[in-house]
Amino acid sequence: MPDSPFHFIDHTKGSASLIPAGRSFENKLRKYFQYQIDTSAHYASIFHKLGLNSTHDPFEVLDELPPTTKEIYRETLQLEALTRLNESTFVTDFSSGSTADSVLRLCAPVDDLAEQSVTETAFSSIGMGPEDHFVCMDIGATEIYDFYFRAARNLGVGRTSFLHLTQNYGQSCLPLKPLQPTVLLTVPSLLIRTWNAIKNYWNEDYCPIKTVIHMGEPMDEDFRRKVEDHWNCKVRSFYGTTETGGIGMSCEDNNGIHFDPNVFVPTLEEVSRVNEGEFEGEVLFTTLHIRTQSMIKYRVGDRVRINTAYCPCGNPNPRLTFLNRTQEAFIIAGEKFHHAMILDGLKESAPDLPFANLVIEDLDPTEGDALLRVQLPDSYREKEPQFLTTLEMDIFELDALFRYGWVKFELEFLPIDMFQGRKMIKVRDNRLHMGYDSRENASD
Repeated sequence: MPDSPFHFIDHTKGSASLIPAGRSFENKLRKYFQYQIDTSAHYASIFHKLGLNSTHDPFEVLDELPPTTKEIYRETLQLEALTRLNESTFVTDFSSGSTADSVLRLCAPVDDLAEQSVTETAFSSIGMGPEDHFVCMDIGATEIYDFYFRAARNLGVGRTSFLHLTQNYGQSCLPLKPLQPTVLLTVPSLLIRTWNAIKNYWNEDYCPIKTVIHMGEPMDEDFRRKVEDHWNCKVRSFYGTTETGGIGMSCEDNNGIHFDPNVFVPTLEEVSRVNEGEFEGEVLFTTLHIRTQSMIKYRVGDRVRINTAYCPCGNPNPRLTFLNRTQEAFIIAGEKFHHAMILDGLKESAPDLPFANLVIEDLDPTEGDALLRVQLPDSYREKEPQFLTTLEMDIFELDALFRYGWVKFELEFLPIDMFQGRKMIKVRDNRLHMGYDSRENASD
């Protein structure tokens, strides 16, 4: 197997960055830092305060620079970008605000084209071309789909269509059948809610869809397999954020998201080694291709695993596997839990359970520390006794908190239409005095 052209460098504060091998990248990073010093008062002040400049070892500089938070992005870098653009042409991109306050990204044409290049690379990895009909299905965010259509047309795609969904999914999905898409792009929570309406548009012998691309949130693994088996297609994930733009497309062998560290430098905080060439931690991205509102070590709020080992699909770039959002963690009585722990436990009784939303609220001190309300589709109401047993007895540490009276559980069964929005907020912590602010590092 060929050696990886990328390697991790250890930093001094429990973090590590993945970089391309060779001196050319070192020079590229040095020039990038000088650009930030020249154009951003915020970053220039940090360099000055730390006694750093672009003549220092760029990898040591990367170690010393602090993370860029969402607040800095929204309140400082945005204003700097707007001032720098002055009367120049630019476009704006608002995040959906599904997991935190919305952020506004300002894109000059050079940034738009740089992101389009990344998107074209991602789309080309699934073989998009002249024979395809590319259909995007959503309830809003039409601007981003115009951008995706431009990238697709640059690959020669002949037909592109946007299907606007309304709350009446059965009716608004009907045009999908005559459109006969070969590539369908949508958000997982929307596909889940429309699945019963659209899954049988084509019979078992023929389905025009070759690839389903999902974005905006992870897709449940069991649901992914269900879609692939029913439509005899591939389901691929297009990973990115509003602030970074698209980062990469999942591997055709389902081995993770391939991305280019020459464009996005990932730094992993609280990094731990999984095995040779594979590490995990909270990821911070340095965006080398963005100029107007670029970031150094931007905290997107995701925990990921990165693997530099050879991939059987033949793509030489490393792979990123999403683990969970940092704000999907919550604390009750000093014990930390993740949304995935709860959902995986419930799926022992209902393997096809597509999602579960968690709402944590204060209890009267005489009753305990917290109420954990679990919102579920009403089609699973008959599983209520098993679900309660799981919560009370079968999830490590949560069972002890229940026995000692720290936590109470409540199940709320709702029509699937009640789970509205482009993306679902999996964890809402509504307590007034939280031991841990689960929104601190929220990412859109």
